[in-house]
Amino acid sequence: GPAGGSGHAGRLPNDPVHLCYSPRPSLWVQTTCRPIDSAGDLTLSTGIDTTEVRIFGAAYNVRGSDGSGHVQALADLVDGKMREIAKQVRTQDTARIAILAALNLADELFELQRRQEGERVEVRERVSEMVKELGAALAEQPAGTAADAF
Repeated sequence: GPAGGSGHAGRLPNDPVHLCYSPRPSLWVQTTCRPIDSAGDLTLSTGIDTTEVRIFGAAYNVRGSDGSGHVQALADLVDGKMREIAKQVRTQDTARIAILAALNLADELFELQRRQEGERVEVRERVSEMVKELGAALAEQPAGTAADAF
């Protein structure tokens, strides 16, 4: 689409994009986020609010429950990554910068998941060792002495 736009016909470059957010993974959607009335009011009586965030100079209205500022923190992370990438590349194409930022963030996530899985394996191995040691120590005690320790 045109620079600064999302490729939606009839949308001006500075008009905010409307997104919906749910704290569960993979629930960012643009197409199903519709106003509830003809006036375009995005605030629902069910406690779902609209938060305006700015990412790389563009405004996005994100609909969802976000009392803790989580959506704003996510937007700040994405904005910062896009600005970091923009300093390192020659292109001014926002879509390319966004893709590079997404790849960088995905790489960071993948690395954290890999490390976390390695730590889980280490914890499982250590717990298994401790269970064996505890079992051996309890087997060595004469009957009735374990209760005497308390």
